[in-house]
Amino acid sequence: MVEFLVANLKRQQISSERNLKAAFDFFDQQRRGYIDIEDLRRIFGPLCDESVLKALVDDADANHDGKVDKIDNGA
Repeated sequence: MVEFLVANLKRQQISSERNLKAAFDFFDQQRRGYIDIEDLRRIFGPLCDESVLKALVDDADANHDGKVDKIDNGA
């Protein structure tokens, strides 16, 4: 029973990691290894104002360099 639970948790973790990487890659369309406000602006265009885009980056920017690196989000 324990082995089943451990295997299931590992599968869920791998699936979550794949989804996170896929989402990161979607936003990092230039394949620079990070997402910045310009990437978000290209995708969201007029749907989001500048303050929302900045807040999105700031919330995920662990090292406060103005961009979301793969390291910042675990992708």
